[in-house]
Amino acid sequence: MRVDVCIATYRRPQGLRALLECLACQEAPNLLIRVVVVDNDPEQSARPVVSSFVASNQLEVTYDVEPQPGLSFVRNQALRNVTADYFAFLDDDETVSKTWLVTMFAALERFQADAVFGPVHSALPAGAPQWAIGHPSFSRPASVTGTILTHGATGNVLVRSKSLGTTENRLWFNPQFAATGGEDSDFFSRLHRSGAKLVSCNEAAAFEEVPLERLSVIWVCRRAFRGGQGYARVFVARETFLSRVAWFLRKPLELLGGAMSLPLLRIFSHPAYVRMLSRVCSAAGQLSILLGTGVYYQEYARGRYRTRPMDDGTTTKKNHG
Repeated sequence: MRVDVCIATYRRPQGLRALLECLACQEAPNLLIRVVVVDNDPEQSARPVVSSFVASNQLEVTYDVEPQPGLSFVRNQALRNVTADYFAFLDDDETVSKTWLVTMFAALERFQADAVFGPVHSALPAGAPQWAIGHPSFSRPASVTGTILTHGATGNVLVRSKSLGTTENRLWFNPQFAATGGEDSDFFSRLHRSGAKLVSCNEAAAFEEVPLERLSVIWVCRRAFRGGQGYARVFVARETFLSRVAWFLRKPLELLGGAMSLPLLRIFSHPAYVRMLSRVCSAAGQLSILLGTGVYYQEYARGRYRTRPMDDGTTTKKNHG
């Protein structure tokens, strides 16, 4: 069986090299693996890494460039390169074990699924602040293998290519999420609603090291705000009118209650304070969408200003689906 492992990368040469080496060591004798690297850097900074790797390894690697900045664009370009019956997505700051791919395939066949999602385990650096240990931004709850999912992320997933539909009616990543993130939740949510079966596989983990620049309260608050906006855009916006009204009425109460508890939590438990602050920021993000402000936190925008009215990205490259 053939599988294309897709890696979207942007200026992470060391991480990309480490992941390629992991894929070259996969113990999967019955699988023909090809790696698709799509570089989102117009300067093609990943090309030397790929060239150096290919020169000393037998693993087939296809290198492509998507100059248009944005996660949706680079992931769609990866999909255009997929020719196998199965494809996977991994991030360029992750590593996997030698049995990662065969474990994913075993779960795909065992549960007759269209997509299988493995967990991503984050490793905090030495000297990480106490509040970061166990914080939701760095510690994700695991799902029992075989659990039916309604959405997922591109950080560790294996998909049947035919589940995306025909060439004329294929599922693509939405360009409106290119700079904000959340494009993967939206993509796999739509895949689920099309009738595809999504399941978890707790044994096929990927691993990532948390960089020092993320170990700040400001970073996790911004991430929580962006996550709240993404949740509202992907899930709440698709609810019925009455459900959206109920959601809208409940969020200000959650925001107010959380904000009122912050001074007390700050005195008695700094980790609890940071977690509650994250929840408040998430609720604020959801409200910003439900109020129709039209302003999004663009975590992956390249430039100084990341919170601004967002171009939907549809005028730059029409072939991005």
